[in-house]
Amino acid sequence: MEEKKILTEKVLDAYFQLRSNVPEFGGKQLVEDNKSTQDIIDELVPMMTISEEDVLEYLHTHEYQITSLEDGSVKWQIWRIWDGAY
Repeated sequence: MEEKKILTEKVLDAYFQLRSNVPEFGGKQLVEDNKSTQDIIDELVPMMTISEEDVLEYLHTHEYQITSLEDGSVKWQIWRIWDGAY
């Protein structure tokens, strides 16, 4: 694996360390924290520039699902571990 790909995966692993693709972790309920691909890219810009394709591949590989919002837009369904739920 090339160095940039390895670094990209490390950054995404760190970002998703306290996030999940399911609403429960160890029997604890998690907080819904749906994001678009661009939301994730924007939050990671201070660390490194990550391509849309890298984010999409990561989310697909880790079985994140897409959800429809009330306004008709779609986002990735992400559940965040919060305050002591980890």
